[in-house]
Order: sequence, then structure tokens, then C-alpha cells
Amino acid sequence: MVNKASFTPEEWSRLVASPVVASMAITAADPGGLWSLLQESMSSGWALVEAKQSAQTAPS
Repeated sequence: MVNKASFTPEEWSRLVASPVVASMAITAADPGGLWSLLQESMSSGWALVEAKQSAQTAPS
């Protein structure tokens, strides 16, 4: 099983940041004004919160 110990500190840092970077890229790909930016940002934020919560409740 892959876990944090499987990565170097630099690789882990990039892995942790990648969902946020991907979210920003998706938002920037289709500029639709301020309202669209807010909607995309909130959507991405809630998806990250949900993923974190489901990872914490997943059986080890």
C-alpha cells in the first residue's frame, strides 16, 4: 500500500498541493466572470473537504 513514507518530502508536498493546482487550472480554463469564478472555487473547496472527510473515515 502506498502511504506518505513512499514519497520524498518534495514529492509529498507536490502531491498534497496538486488538487488545489488542478482546481485552479480548471477554473482558469473557462473564464466566465466573477460569479463563475466564485462558483467554481466553492465547488472545488467542497470537493476537497468531502475528500478529506471520506479519507479520515475510510478503514485502514
